[in-house]
Amino acid sequence: MLGDVVRWGVAVVERYMFGPFGLIAIPIVLMALWSVPLVWALGVDLAILLLWRLPKWQAGYASTMTEQERFERENEARKTLAQIVGGAAVLAGLYFTSVNLQITQTTAMRNQEITQEGQITERLTRAVDQLGNEKLEIRLGGITSLARIARDSKKDHQRIIAILTAYIRANAPWPPKQDQLPEERFKKLKEVEASDEERQLLMHIQWALPVRAMDIQAALSAIGHRARHYEEEDNTEIILWYTDLRRAFVRKAYLESAVLSGAHLEDALLEDTYLNKAILRGAHLEGADFERVRLDGADLTGAYLNGAQNLTVAQLSTVKSLYKAHIDPPLMDQIKRQYPHLLEKPSKE
Repeated sequence: MLGDVVRWGVAVVERYMFGPFGLIAIPIVLMALWSVPLVWALGVDLAILLLWRLPKWQAGYASTMTEQERFERENEARKTLAQIVGGAAVLAGLYFTSVNLQITQTTAMRNQEITQEGQITERLTRAVDQLGNEKLEIRLGGITSLARIARDSKKDHQRIIAILTAYIRANAPWPPKQDQLPEERFKKLKEVEASDEERQLLMHIQWALPVRAMDIQAALSAIGHRARHYEEEDNTEIILWYTDLRRAFVRKAYLESAVLSGAHLEDALLEDTYLNKAILRGAHLEGADFERVRLDGADLTGAYLNGAQNLTVAQLSTVKSLYKAHIDPPLMDQIKRQYPHLLEKPSKE
């Protein structure tokens, strides 16, 4: 192949070198031999044509000039054309430099994104594996890692929320698992070697401590305090139906549109929590603290609100339904007088 190209080049030079197109033929042959794109060869030919042939043609029209005057005219024309061609070459160089820089930056950014995605995938896999560990501190570490990844990665945000809600449903279901019942914990306490007085103290502490396990509380906090700027309106599903969340601490949490039907939230601290459009059908909220809780559009059909603290008529007036809800008599009387439509059976949508 190379021999054919060389032979072709020699033939072109022999044929045109001494003709009127000799100066044009030589750069084309040299460019072809060095495998430079044809467009560059044509550019060089065009530059030679402008700098050498054009001034001669321009000066040739002036028949009254002497040879010296014609030579000077050609040189002046060549200087002007050289400046034009040089400026164009500089502009072309700047353009191609800019294009190459843009391509380099785009490639570097893409490589960085691929590297970051790989790192996030590795962190996500390791965190999910930690959720299945028997040691509480390792599970807590996995939950913390998932919460951080959810803040860092828009792509994995909703997937992590789904993982955390599934973890709560699996590890804090209602009805509770056998080992979650108080009597099972008391059996373990009775096996502890201690005096009667120490054992009574331990049992008292057991009653005083929240029912909620630390890992479930951590997962619930991660969900409630997630990075909401990644979410489109009503696009993140928080499904926690029939879960055991008694005495949960969900202060200042964002649980809009959360599905909490049948969930047990007795004595939960819900202060400043957003439960707008949440589905709380048949949820147990006895004794829960509703201080400044937003309930706009929430469905409280059949919910148990007996003994709820800091719950006001103003809050209940914004809900979607209170049909068959269990409410303390003073609040119920006010609802019947002021908002009786909330107690009616909701129409099917």
